[in-house]
Amino acid sequence: MSLLRVHETDDYWPEYSTLMIRDHWDHDLEVESRPELEALSEFLDHAQPCGSVARAGDGWLRAGARDADRQVRLEVHDQAPPDDLSDWDDVVETPYHCGVGSVVLDTVIPGDGYDHPLELGPPGFYRARVSRKCTPSQVPGFQAEEGDIWRVQFWPAPGAPQPPRWLARSEPALADDGDGWADILACVGGDVLYAARAATAVRPSGATAEEIDAAFFAGERPTGRLDEPIWQVPPEPLPTGHADLDQNEADIYQTVLADTEAERAELAEWAGQLSAPTPATRRDLLSFLVAAGVLTASETSGTIRYQVVPEPPRPENVLRLPEDRLFEMRQQNVFYRYAELAADIVSVAQWSPDCTATVDVPALAERLLASPELVQSALQYAQDESLLLVDGTRMTALPQEEDQNDSEPLPLAAPAGPPWTAGDGLDSEDADELGLKDGWEEPDWNESFALEQISDSGDTIVLTDGVATTEFLVVGTSGPTARSGYRPPLGEPARAGFVSEDGELVVWRGGRPVTLARLPGECVDHALETAYGIVLHQAGHRAILVRPDGHVQHLADEPDHAFALAEDGRHLAVSRSHDGRRSSTHRLLLIDLADGSTTTLPWPRARQIRLAAFHRGALYLTADDEDSLRLVPGAEPERLPYTPIQLDPLSGTLLAHSEEPGQLVILPDGTRRQIRVHSAEGLAPGGSALYEFRYEPSAVTLFGLETGASDPHVFWLPPGTETSTLVPGRPVWEDRDTLLFTVPDGNFGAVRLDIRTGEFQEVPLVGGADQRPALVQPLLTKHESN
Repeated sequence: MSLLRVHETDDYWPEYSTLMIRDHWDHDLEVESRPELEALSEFLDHAQPCGSVARAGDGWLRAGARDADRQVRLEVHDQAPPDDLSDWDDVVETPYHCGVGSVVLDTVIPGDGYDHPLELGPPGFYRARVSRKCTPSQVPGFQAEEGDIWRVQFWPAPGAPQPPRWLARSEPALADDGDGWADILACVGGDVLYAARAATAVRPSGATAEEIDAAFFAGERPTGRLDEPIWQVPPEPLPTGHADLDQNEADIYQTVLADTEAERAELAEWAGQLSAPTPATRRDLLSFLVAAGVLTASETSGTIRYQVVPEPPRPENVLRLPEDRLFEMRQQNVFYRYAELAADIVSVAQWSPDCTATVDVPALAERLLASPELVQSALQYAQDESLLLVDGTRMTALPQEEDQNDSEPLPLAAPAGPPWTAGDGLDSEDADELGLKDGWEEPDWNESFALEQISDSGDTIVLTDGVATTEFLVVGTSGPTARSGYRPPLGEPARAGFVSEDGELVVWRGGRPVTLARLPGECVDHALETAYGIVLHQAGHRAILVRPDGHVQHLADEPDHAFALAEDGRHLAVSRSHDGRRSSTHRLLLIDLADGSTTTLPWPRARQIRLAAFHRGALYLTADDEDSLRLVPGAEPERLPYTPIQLDPLSGTLLAHSEEPGQLVILPDGTRRQIRVHSAEGLAPGGSALYEFRYEPSAVTLFGLETGASDPHVFWLPPGTETSTLVPGRPVWEDRDTLLFTVPDGNFGAVRLDIRTGEFQEVPLVGGADQRPALVQPLLTKHESN
């Protein structure tokens, strides 16, 4: 009995309150398909993701964890480790299938792995013992500020997997559904109730309104929340430049107004039933909660103190609620009480042969460490929610049903410009003319169509689904090859190059592609041309500089997502963050790319940093998502009355957000213009227009600073064009007049748009049309000066 390998971290942050472990995939590794494990695929069912403690399947394990830094220890043993249940509060053992032989701490939204991979051994079945030691809370009734301690032990378990078994529970498997008031008040007053409970929990004699006010954000933000109105009137939506999107925003706005009025009327009705004034501010809600019996109020020497009633009456016992409200509350009550335990039962069924287990309530109660009565209720809940099919003495885990979306699709604007949708539709008569085989039917656009429907090699067939047209070139027996209905003429390569999917940095010299550096397996978030080479930025990992001769120089470890390059291309500002178990630290670095030297600028380590721009020796940034600053190294920071978003390096024009609706543009002479458009991705080079990207159908919209939304310029893009700015294949400005886009779903990898003429060119890429490259953002000041 040996401990083989260990990995431990004390600052794991559980995304979405979930501790996540997954197989560590190597992209070059071929994994044998295991159809019999399909029911154990991640997200296949719609049971509670973590159950009461943890659940696992084919290549995944999830445990329910609070949003706080956690100590997590992963262990690999050669056989079942010794029993030490007395040292832990919650323990569950579950099978785990590892298809690749190693695992990694991860996040709910899959990434590159939160930490280093841990080798388990050969692919196959393992047993995982998940143990949690709860951190005591400093305030009774509230979660501890620090995270719990977790340990996950793996050991080989060949043969048929045995279903999960719960070995220790820190609290009953029946979850607490609360008293109902937080749910019924929800957005209207749930935060007031929480603040009152937090303030009174540490004050046995009760809390004043001011102390409750301070408890909203635990002293992290200014007080005054209690005197804010309960309902804020939302501003009317601003134009988007697209009629269909404008209509959609108008519909949403009307829905919000209607919902707000319904909430106002409902609260007024409840206040009337309690003979209390209708609340208008959050402070008024304190009197409402006193009238409802949730709080008590006592006055001493002119000071009113509030105290929470330990067991207040439930809302349905003091209010006359409509039947639909009562039904909603009953559903919430049942969910809170039984959903986690029902998920545990689903896991037992999923890990049984054919996803079917015997319905033996006493045996299940022993396995789950729950009472038979509770197990029976959780079984009924699982049936009602279609998590299990119970047939006599057998229960079978059911997969998640596909969502039926009955909502009307958003009407799409008719694309103009290049004939991305050119071509005639193909019906049965067209099929006869093209010589297709008898019995041909128009294909289902959600499925591929059979190859044998195609007849003669060399025919070009145009198919349309009503939005976009695709041509298929028949190429003998190898099948149809999709291509766009319109293909722009071939143009020049990307001015600053690109990074391929396999980590090759490619630039053009003398009309030929040159691989400047190879970084196998590297995922590059940003690629940025500077005066001294190309910076490759991997958020959370590293930033490097590839110099013109191909030399690779390390710049920084674990950089944040945002960075800022000075207009001369020499100095790069980078922020770094480290999330520890008790606190997070932040650093602000200034890197001289000429020699790679780094200066750490004075900065409060506890304050977060979001860099926006670096211009004429000044950094523009936001601290802690609320304080905006202009910072010149060596001088005191200047507080800004707006949030900087982007600064155009060619003109010095600044894009910012203020409390006024729309986009704030500040010209180099200090003139401010509030452009009343719904949103803007940034300033076009030269600072004379805002631009915004649209998804589905893809488009870019330009708003002149003089005309705003009254005269938008819309350029429709090829179907499948990447318009997100959060992914490596984001659009980049090549100069004042041209934009580069990747087209990962087309058969040409990238296109160039000239905003003066609306004309497109195909951008050649090394490696073919199936590339998903990260385009290098050119140094605009360098090319404009040339």
